[in-house]
Amino acid sequence: MSTNTNKTKDSSTMTENKPLTFTCPRCGGHGIDRVVRSTTWDLDEIGEVFADGQVTYGYHDMNEAVYMWFCCADCEHELFGGGMYDVTNANLAKWLIENCAQDD
Repeated sequence: MSTNTNKTKDSSTMTENKPLTFTCPRCGGHGIDRVVRSTTWDLDEIGEVFADGQVTYGYHDMNEAVYMWFCCADCEHELFGGGMYDVTNANLAKWLIENCAQDD
């Protein structure tokens, strides 16, 4: 991942209420998408199977996995992410401050 070091600041010097700007390091676009992929699956334990097609069920479990990342809306260049723990709005703001030129 390439980073833009021109006019970047750390988060302690930024004004909280001013919108941050984004410029994609790959294509120069300015839109950001948050991609969320959610997968749910059920696991049913089969108890007994009878000749007439009847089935009894035992244990049932439902699981869900969520994967999120932020990317450029124009070229889909992934900014960061891929897990559910580091993809937060606060980390997006930090990434923008550290990687994109911000106006004073």
